[in-house]
Amino acid sequence: MTKTTQQLDPAETKAEQERLNREIESRKVSYIDSPDFRKRNADAKILGEREQADSPKRRRNKRPDNIPAYFASLYETPLLTADEEADLFRRFNYLKYRAEKLRIGLVSKGYDADVIWQIDSLMASAHEVWNELVQANLRLVVSIARRFVDNAHTFDDLVSDGQVALMNAIEKFDYTRGFRFSTYATHAIQRTYYRRIKKKQRESVRLLHASTDLMEEMPDDSDSVEEEHADMTQIRNLHALISSELDEREQLILCARYGLGDEMESATLRAIGQRLGISKERVRQIQIRAIEKLQEQFHSTGNTVTA
Repeated sequence: MTKTTQQLDPAETKAEQERLNREIESRKVSYIDSPDFRKRNADAKILGEREQADSPKRRRNKRPDNIPAYFASLYETPLLTADEEADLFRRFNYLKYRAEKLRIGLVSKGYDADVIWQIDSLMASAHEVWNELVQANLRLVVSIARRFVDNAHTFDDLVSDGQVALMNAIEKFDYTRGFRFSTYATHAIQRTYYRRIKKKQRESVRLLHASTDLMEEMPDDSDSVEEEHADMTQIRNLHALISSELDEREQLILCARYGLGDEMESATLRAIGQRLGISKERVRQIQIRAIEKLQEQFHSTGNTVTA
């Protein structure tokens, strides 16, 4: 027979209450505060009827010709007016404000299933507003991503990173200061891309260090994988550069040699040669040539490598 709350031992009851209190504490909700939230009839003023979506103020942007078709739907969502944008951010943060006030009450009064349900309902409504803000601003991510595309940064990867930056920006944007969100989000997205570029540059430097070591200390006939462990670790971090600069066979050899990409383990020169139907020495020659190509590509950008 299952114990009811009344049948629980005092120690068990206390442990359960402590667990519930920890759960309540962990659900803290962050929001951007505003004096409007504490005004009389705030619910009616903030959560009341909204401006209609077919307002003549709203307009749609024409989809650029060089945007992939699967992003076309982004341009079907009308741009937000300044008033609509402020209204959405006000609603978003007010819903979270109310949820946090209820949560704070639970901390002092204890667990209450009805209040928990109210909090969840408020957070679900906040998420709906959040999603509307995301959808209305995704084209901004696409627009900025187009300017950063190159051999090392694909459009899809940039859009993915930009979406994360956009979502974080929505959570942190202080709409009460009167600025448009696009200005704030643009800086946040660009910072994400600049960090990504700097990371790739650091990886390129590490690749050159690794490839220089390989050129100077090419493994002997024993072809010991263990002896190259440090080099493999460095090169594995730079798979993107290899895939953008080398032909298919050169990529296959370096990937197999150092366990990159889909290769689970590094292979010996002999094993790679058997796989390609060429000699062990020919594999070594192609490996050296591939590394030299990577070095030339790096130096052609005007960068230098320091010890």
